[in-house]
Amino acid sequence: MQTHIPEIAHQRLWERVKWYFITGGLPEVVATFCANRTNLFGAFEEVRAKQEQILIAYFADIAKHAGKVNAMHIHRVLESVPAQMARSQDGTANKFKFRDVVPGIDRYQRLANAIDWLTTAGLIIKIPVVNYGQAPLKAYTKEGQFKLLLFDVGILGAMIRLSVHSILSYDYGTYKGYFAENYVAQELIASLQQPIYSWQKNRNQIEFLCELQGEVIPIEVKSGSVVQSNSLQKYIDKYHPSYSVIMSANNLSVAFLQARHCYSLYLANRFPLY
Repeated sequence: MQTHIPEIAHQRLWERVKWYFITGGLPEVVATFCANRTNLFGAFEEVRAKQEQILIAYFADIAKHAGKVNAMHIHRVLESVPAQMARSQDGTANKFKFRDVVPGIDRYQRLANAIDWLTTAGLIIKIPVVNYGQAPLKAYTKEGQFKLLLFDVGILGAMIRLSVHSILSYDYGTYKGYFAENYVAQELIASLQQPIYSWQKNRNQIEFLCELQGEVIPIEVKSGSVVQSNSLQKYIDKYHPSYSVIMSANNLSVAFLQARHCYSLYLANRFPLY
């Protein structure tokens, strides 16, 4: 059973994570990258230009296809998601705040149709926030208690106009945490094919909870190599999961006796490995 990736492979895979943070996974964007990759930096610039074209098309489609839902509300909700993430100071996205998304609206009910429209269209990821860490998690969800992430981490970078250089040098402050969280959410949803949740209690937060065979597994996401987490320890002390997971920039490391599984971010779509 492999519990470590050879270091040279780990370093190369970690570099590819940063590439993916730029490109995301949209087929037309990946095709643009592949067509231009003989000049790597130029390929990334072409990728960003393609993503900006896609965003223009998305916002035009909202105006065209919103139907009975207020198109301006849909537009404002989608546009607000990257800034909503940054309201937290620790790189972990907080619950969605309705105030200031649309002037004069500060309640979920007034924006519910717009959020549902974007979720159905596949443009946002809606993650219920619970304050209880035992199965069944769905029973502890509350209307209006959720956080929103974007459907594609590459589009996230394009929306906030984050430079290719900043991503490659991994130099964009606490926003690295939001990128890592958005990326892991995409990977978990794609690989597990089931809902994921987030846990918040007072000032403590765990990015994701997953139910596996009736058991709740907490997953903490870190963008760097420092993985100490007071929130995770408090969750473990309260709910005693059979094991916990930290996904970070570090190599794969599994401490079976301590019930702590540390995944590198590039292994997010392989969870659970054990």
